[in-house]
Amino acid sequence: MSARKINNLLDQEGGCTLEQLLTEDEFVIQQAKQANTKLIDFLTQKNNLRQLIEYSTLKPSDESHEVAHKFPFVAQEILCSCKSIATAIIAGGYDEQTQEPEDEDESAEHPFVRELTEHNNKVKVSVPAQFLLSE
Repeated sequence: MSARKINNLLDQEGGCTLEQLLTEDEFVIQQAKQANTKLIDFLTQKNNLRQLIEYSTLKPSDESHEVAHKFPFVAQEILCSCKSIATAIIAGGYDEQTQEPEDEDESAEHPFVRELTEHNNKVKVSVPAQFLLSE
């Protein structure tokens, strides 16, 4: 049932936002761990991947519970969920149309937030582990 719910969100007219998916926390985490192809393609698009990383590492400007607490937790769970996402992180995200890595000249650095250190550490450990465990 969760696959259907996530796929319906992704297929809705006008598209789906990352935030709409993040509000479906249990379903989106489960489907990311099961490597739902449609979901992984959406999450590994450069802008969505960047936003997931920002949610899990930067202090949110909005202090609402959903944005300040729920989205960082769900984002870090997604970032640690499967090898496809780990590969996309290393590649720097994919172009929405081609699903190929994009070239990027940006080198902007963002400060990490102390409150999100636990999330950051889980991502830093899990991404390389995805490659080590698959060998």
